Amino acid sequence: MTQSQARPFTSRWTTGCLALAACLCLTMLNVPATATATATPVTQQVSLEAAYPQTTDLREPEADDSDAAASVGLTPFHEIAPSLNEAQAASDRVSVEVIGRSTQGRDLYLVTVTAPEAKSSSVNKVAVLINANLHGDEREGTDAALDLIGDYASTQEAAVEQTLRSTRIHILISANPDGRVSGTRENAAGFDLNRDLLTTSQPESAAVRDMIVGLSPAMVLDVHGYANGTLIEPTTAPFGQNIEFDLIMRHALPSALGMEQAINALSLDDADDLRPPQIPLRDWDEGWDGWAPIFAAQYAGLHGAIGQTVELPLQTNNGSETLSSRELTRRTDINTQVAKAAMQATITYADGHRAALVGDHEEGLRRAVAGEPGRAAPWG
Repeated sequence: MTQSQARPFTSRWTTGCLALAACLCLTMLNVPATATATATPVTQQVSLEAAYPQTTDLREPEADDSDAAASVGLTPFHEIAPSLNEAQAASDRVSVEVIGRSTQGRDLYLVTVTAPEAKSSSVNKVAVLINANLHGDEREGTDAALDLIGDYASTQEAAVEQTLRSTRIHILISANPDGRVSGTRENAAGFDLNRDLLTTSQPESAAVRDMIVGLSPAMVLDVHGYANGTLIEPTTAPFGQNIEFDLIMRHALPSALGMEQAINALSLDDADDLRPPQIPLRDWDEGWDGWAPIFAAQYAGLHGAIGQTVELPLQTNNGSETLSSRELTRRTDINTQVAKAAMQATITYADGHRAALVGDHEEGLRRAVAGEPGRAAPWG
């Protein structure tokens, strides 16, 4: 993913963002609020105040032998709904909502993994959002997410049980199912969805926007590909002046270091054609900027989230499909491991820094409501 520079905005927050920020501040404090946004509706709006578990009997698509994901050894779209239906039936930690439909009518599945809770619960959990497969031919995040859900749904590990008591893990399984099936970066209408988070001209990007606004996550991980070694935000300058980087960088760099450590712990190296992870803020002078809020991670920053993109290492698109099935399976397996490690590290960071994340998130939204001048980014 090459991120291009663009001309800065002339205003820090729009009136609509201010109104949304006020609602989100109340939500994080567990005070009921009435949303004031006039966002394009999706099939089912994400609930700001939900009880868990909440199950959905997902419609199961017919098998599609032409699904491009299967051709590289990954989960075809038609197998996702049956897997999620089984997970909901087997575990009271797993909830699924359909938050929209793609251009061609495929369901967008939002999975929440957390310990059961009542709607009136006073527990102020920290929300982590994982967004997978926004680019249709960058697929391994979906498979990593399915693996993660399976692990967290059934494990009796004390540390995971504790995490689920204090954390809501929200996962958009495939943000671009049409592109996943066809093997294209864009959606079925030919749009790059990771350039559409402000205009939200497409149903998929509108659903992602509404999800971010509705869930008010403290951390957002957007899984992409491909760059070897694995690229982990934070980015280089220029930084968007509409984002509270003095708050975000308290967490983005330590979180990135945690992801790097988790990926290195997989013991994959030159013998696997894998180079060490790169954190552009630390390792580069320029070249992968964090300015434009058209990207999912940067758009999440407008809402106070610690938004980070991860670029998986081994290419499995753009002609790589002609490689042997053995080599493609090797690459997709490694990418899935890396994606899962990044997800787990993000969740671990959120669980270990819950109070600071929630406090800084609220502070960023407070500044927006107050109309305070933006703080200069501490780097670049």
